[in-house]
Amino acid sequence: MAVDLSDHFRENHILIPWGCDYSWMNAHSNYQETENLINYIASNFQAQNITVAQSTPSEYLRAI
Repeated sequence: MAVDLSDHFRENHILIPWGCDYSWMNAHSNYQETENLINYIASNFQAQNITVAQSTPSEYLRAI
């Protein structure tokens, strides 16, 4: 997904919105699953030079 989206961004940082209004009803579980996904990507996509991180919108804007 991120690789496909990269064609639509001018920067090396790609924003992928995550969650919805009801996703925080069990915030701990949602956070843990997101961390699991980030760790999986970090472990399996190093060769493609892909890094994944959680951030706030303001952190994303500072990065670009």
